[in-house]
Amino acid sequence: MVRCCRLAVPALTALVLAAGADAGPARADPAADPAVTRALIERQLVRNDPLYLERRDERLGRLTLLAARLHELQERGHSLPCSAQILNEARWLLKATGNWGQVDKDIFVLRTTLLDPDQGFALDQQPHDGSWGTCYDAWFKKLDPTVNALNHFAAVDLTPPYPLRFLEPIATADDLVATLEKLRVNDVAATGVDRRDELGATAAFAAELVFKHDLGDLVRRTTPEVRLDGAYAAGFERFLDDWQDPETGYWGAWYEVDGRLLKAADLSFTYHVVAYRDGKVSHWRQILATTLAIRDGEYPYGWRFRGEDNTHNAYDVVRILELGWPYLRPDEQDRWRAVLKDLLRKVVAATLLPDGSFAPVTGFDRSFADAQYYGVSLLVKSGYCSAAPPFWTATRPQPAAATCCRIADRLARADQKAKAIGAARRRLAKGGIDCSTPAATAALAQDWSSPSPDWFGDDW
Repeated sequence: MVRCCRLAVPALTALVLAAGADAGPARADPAADPAVTRALIERQLVRNDPLYLERRDERLGRLTLLAARLHELQERGHSLPCSAQILNEARWLLKATGNWGQVDKDIFVLRTTLLDPDQGFALDQQPHDGSWGTCYDAWFKKLDPTVNALNHFAAVDLTPPYPLRFLEPIATADDLVATLEKLRVNDVAATGVDRRDELGATAAFAAELVFKHDLGDLVRRTTPEVRLDGAYAAGFERFLDDWQDPETGYWGAWYEVDGRLLKAADLSFTYHVVAYRDGKVSHWRQILATTLAIRDGEYPYGWRFRGEDNTHNAYDVVRILELGWPYLRPDEQDRWRAVLKDLLRKVVAATLLPDGSFAPVTGFDRSFADAQYYGVSLLVKSGYCSAAPPFWTATRPQPAAATCCRIADRLARADQKAKAIGAARRRLAKGGIDCSTPAATAALAQDWSSPSPDWFGDDW
């Protein structure tokens, strides 16, 4: 029988709530109340395959070289979407499974595709099942490119040419909830698979269909077999409510470890739920306390990847804070301002290059285009590349326009076939920064061979 216990975060959450938003890095006893971390999941994978780490690291070395080559080609204007999909799936296989045969196949195919710049086929819908993501093998990996394509069709009021037959596993409310229930609980030591990514992709896709009415209408028109009715939405929302951990406020996969059920505090999952529901969730005080409590943790159970902050996770944090800001006391808001200033300065200094592009984080960003999208999203949402003051401060550095216009100029010279580049340009334009002013024009004519000192200087 599995005995449910709480992870270490609740004890720390209580300390943060009691002491205020800047409580120190206290920790509960991990032996008595273990937390879900990447290290814990790795230990479960090793229990399933004692040679897991050795086999993973050898393949990771080969994959990292190919990823660097892919990002270099993307920076030169070659989007290579098939190669990007293969890389993304191989990374998942390495961190979440011991499927070495599939990893070896992906590495071989990835190396081959890098020699072929003509990969437009990977952006097309597949006639046989209506999915996007041709170069993915895993079903759930096709969900993200499919929803991106559907958003594009909805924006221009067009209909995809083929019905989405591949959504049969989640076609009804009962199908969806049963699928999510099955994926929510993991016994990694027994199965050799961490299904966290599959759970997250399926839940995020369902959220797009339920909470974005134009997408739901589009799917109903093209694929009536997917029963997007009131029961579908109600069943999904009940699952989300039941899934939330009231002690941490967070959502995440659940893990069976030595007879106990551990509930992960997952930054990415929590961001997606609160964003799609526009902040209409319970336990906001716990959500905000937990968000700070996991500040130094490793993604997805913290803000950092390999010990460093990045634009993607920083954006998730800023968006959570924007929706939860009214639930903070004035003194807590003051403390959070200091945290945000420090986060933004460090992230931008580490990722924003002199030419106005954001450097992809090796092993994390799926592509050059994705790195630009999350970099821009962070600067717009934080208020740096926005004409209006952000939610968390009434001021904005005056030199910000020069940096933002330099970013806009670099985006205009990037590969426009990459959907993330178009999305980044649209998001930056919505920020309302005027790049036609004399100061902005002069800034674009400057020598940007070295970083500008005004990037998140001490005036903010």
